[in-house]
Amino acid sequence: AQIGIKKMDIKALPVTVYYMGSPFPGNDCPICLAEFMEGEKVRLLPECCHSFHADCIDAWLLSNASCPSCRHSLLYVLSKKPSGIARPVPQPAESPRMEVNQGNESVEANLDVQSLQFLGDGSTLATSSSLDSPKSKDLEIGNVV
Repeated sequence: AQIGIKKMDIKALPVTVYYMGSPFPGNDCPICLAEFMEGEKVRLLPECCHSFHADCIDAWLLSNASCPSCRHSLLYVLSKKPSGIARPVPQPAESPRMEVNQGNESVEANLDVQSLQFLGDGSTLATSSSLDSPKSKDLEIGNVV
């Protein structure tokens, strides 16, 4: 029985570089308790959206398959990859973007990272107020790209 998560699956989880004003819940790592510093790599877990120093959470996930903050299991999300895992959050020079699929149409939109909820089936729920797109009122569920 698998206890932790495979290294290649851990590396597939979203990573970004922390900057002042980053839209992450909290500004410190729950594992080492140190504050995130400008330029550090931060890994964002799918579904629960908790953030950690990449090195801290990588070591944790090698022997555990759940978020250390809320104990949410990552095994289901990882079993659905690649669509169950969000791609890395864009750097501050870019606006965070999300491609939302509805039927045969695909629309790219700006979004507020704090308003994302990973649904575990490869979809992401974003409130219409978090999307900055001409068609945002019609688009609420889509795949993270």
